[in-house]
Amino acid sequence: MAETVSGRLPPDLLRDLDRLGRASGKSRSQVLREVVQRGLAAALLDRGLEAYRRREATLGRAAEMAGLPVTAFIDELRRAGILRDYDTADLRRDLEWARQP
Repeated sequence: MAETVSGRLPPDLLRDLDRLGRASGKSRSQVLREVVQRGLAAALLDRGLEAYRRREATLGRAAEMAGLPVTAFIDELRRAGILRDYDTADLRRDLEWARQP
């Protein structure tokens, strides 16, 4: 179930939310939910990409952190210009990770 969350936004952000709402025929609440969902998805992706770039997570784990399937995460790696450094040791770790309940 949805939960009400309150917060304060500066007037310029409220104006922009209202403009988006008018342009799309959506309420301020609908626009705000969409913006938060997009921002959260971007933050999760950034977290996964950074963990992979720093070699703190395997491909599978970084994709999970980003909330994406591995194939989609590989596309994001390419878009971010991050080279895949994937060897047999990484494959073994990913297989072990995938076998966990």
